[in-house]
Amino acid sequence: IPAQHMYGFETTLMLPLHGGGAGHSGVVFYPSDIAEALAALPAPRLLVTTPLQLRALLGTGIALPPLCGIISATAPLDERLAAEAEAAFGAPVREIYGATEAGSVASRRTRDGEAWLPYPGVVFEIDEAGAQVRVPGLAEPVALSDVLEALGDGRFRLAGRRADMVK
Repeated sequence: IPAQHMYGFETTLMLPLHGGGAGHSGVVFYPSDIAEALAALPAPRLLVTTPLQLRALLGTGIALPPLCGIISATAPLDERLAAEAEAAFGAPVREIYGATEAGSVASRRTRDGEAWLPYPGVVFEIDEAGAQVRVPGLAEPVALSDVLEALGDGRFRLAGRRADMVK
């Protein structure tokens, strides 16, 4: 994921800075490139991907070195695809939910259901007019382009987009 995308910035720059570890900075395109890049890194390995890339990886049947986890974002991940990835690669699949203006604000383990759990300090305000997220360090709440359904305990379900355009 390129670092100029918010998801790429968080996972290729911020995650290693805060969590330590090595990362691959080369260009990967084909599933075999991903397998080679992961094999060149020391364990524990975390695959940072998208649903499209994950589907392509699974479609080839290519083997990956042992993974400690898989993170997916940029589009909703189908629960069946997540289950298939967990079975094939032996690692839990988690999704990240966020917005360019707010960064990553919630996550879920896809196989555990539709409920997203906000990160500590992050508060979602959901009503008929739409959804906003309050993030520590930002003075104003950020309006979201997604339709969210409050589930209680701060959790929410992603119900769709407010418009047909994705930023």
